[in-house]
Amino acid sequence: MRRVALLFALAVTVTGCSEPTTGTPSAGDQTSATSGSQTKAPTSSKAAVSRPKKIDLKPVQSDICSLLTDAQRQQFGLKKVEESRPSSFLKDAKRCAANTDDNLIPDYTAVTGEGVEKYSSGNGVSPAQVGGFPAYKRADDHNCALAIDVADGQMLMVSYSTISSGKGDVLCQKVTPFAEAVMATLLSR
Repeated sequence: MRRVALLFALAVTVTGCSEPTTGTPSAGDQTSATSGSQTKAPTSSKAAVSRPKKIDLKPVQSDICSLLTDAQRQQFGLKKVEESRPSSFLKDAKRCAANTDDNLIPDYTAVTGEGVEKYSSGNGVSPAQVGGFPAYKRADDHNCALAIDVADGQMLMVSYSTISSGKGDVLCQKVTPFAEAVMATLLSR
C-alpha cells in the first residue's frame, strides 16, 4: 500500500511540474541553474516624475465637490454641481460633475486606484502641464480631458464634455483653466 501511495505522489509531482502554464513571466530574485549565484531583478525603467509636491487624493474623496469654491463655480458658470457616479473604467474614483447654460458638462474625478500611465499614449493624447504638475490631454469632438499626475498611483481627471459634435477646440480651451482652478483649491488645503 505504501508503494502505491508513493508512486501516486510521485506521478502527481511529475505531472504537476511538466504541464505547460500560461501567464507572463516576471523577473525576481533568481538563482542561476549553472552558477548557483543570485541575480537581482532589473530596476524599473520608469523615470522619476517631477511634481511641485505629492497630493494624496483619498482625504478629498469624501467631499469631492468641495474642490470648487463658490467664486470658481460662478466664474465657470456651473449649475447643479453634485457628486456623480464615476466612469466604470476608473479604479477607486469619486467624481464631481456640473452643467452649464451652454450645455457643456465640466467634471473632475479623484482617482486613487491608478495613475496616469494608461492615459499617457494613444490617439489624440498630448503631454500637458497643470499648475506645475505633469498631465496628459486627450481630445475628440465630444470631450477634452486632462489626466493630472498628482502622486504615484493617483490622478485627478478633469474634463469638459458635450453631446454636440465638433466642439473639441472649445472644450479644450475651457478644460485647462477649469483644471487649474480645481488644482489651486486642492493645493491650498
